Amino acid sequence: MKGSFRTLIIDDDPLVAEAVSAALSESKRAHFSVESASRMAAARGILDSNGIDLVVLDLGLPDSSGFEGLHVLLSNYPSVAVVVLTGNYDFANALRAISLGAQEFMPKPIMNIEDFAADLCFAVARHRFTRKAVGDARNEVRRIEAKMLARSKKNSRAAWIGIATGALGLLTALATLLRELV
Repeated sequence: MKGSFRTLIIDDDPLVAEAVSAALSESKRAHFSVESASRMAAARGILDSNGIDLVVLDLGLPDSSGFEGLHVLLSNYPSVAVVVLTGNYDFANALRAISLGAQEFMPKPIMNIEDFAADLCFAVARHRFTRKAVGDARNEVRRIEAKMLARSKKNSRAAWIGIATGALGLLTALATLLRELV
């Protein structure tokens, strides 16, 4: 079964945007519905009005340089997976982008379109899984907090038992999450 992804390419080089769009349209891995923007301001307009699943971002834009654009995307559009595609591949920058929340950091030019398409599919899947896992962990914390509050109203000893039980439950949930991510 092929996935379908609404994709926004943000690159100030129209040849890159056209080449990536054309290549993705031929992918056998998934269906990519592609739009493009050459500036962050235009990209934000598209992101605000369309249900974009994936952004392919160049770090060198006229109105957003370096990691500024990545910060803007991750802060304002948390439901969108972001993949950095750059002509300036540097391992330290790759680690920084990933640690900030990018799902992937890939060099230009794209050598194999099917591998590229697969990497984009994996990036979206990883992003969706992570968001779900974080949401599940937040819900668990809320459940534990409510349980602790209810117990604390009964007596303080029960409150401490509730805190210990809640902490153990949270640690178990986080351990499960980490096992699934590794």
